[in-house]
Amino acid sequence: MFTVLGLETKDEAVYREMLESPALGVEEIAARLSTSPDRVRACLDKLFELQLIQESFEAPGRFLAVEPAVGIQQLLARQHDELIERQRQIAESHASFIRMLAGTGAHSSRGSGVERLEGMDSVQQRLREWPSTRPARC
Repeated sequence: MFTVLGLETKDEAVYREMLESPALGVEEIAARLSTSPDRVRACLDKLFELQLIQESFEAPGRFLAVEPAVGIQQLLARQHDELIERQRQIAESHASFIRMLAGTGAHSSRGSGVERLEGMDSVQQRLREWPSTRPARC
């Protein structure tokens, strides 16, 4: 259910166990989920990284599940911020690529079947590109 948020099925199961039975330790959770304690620890690491669990202030070394309404909302907000940042980076890359293409000075009319190349370097460059740009045979 939460795979889109970065949680695998086992991560979600560990989180649910922690919500339902906060006093359980790693061994008990592993027994309930029929998995290894190492797998539960890996899930706990991921849940901690996603800030869906936090270390107890009263019992150092124990972890508590963050309320789903708060934890999931914070996770969604972080992922939204990451998405916005990724979109910004893509837009910057696109603009940079367009500037690079505009700065090449290539005068191409490939749609008409005619391409004007100036100088031997341009001819050599076009010949290197040719196998990857020629139309495929039927």
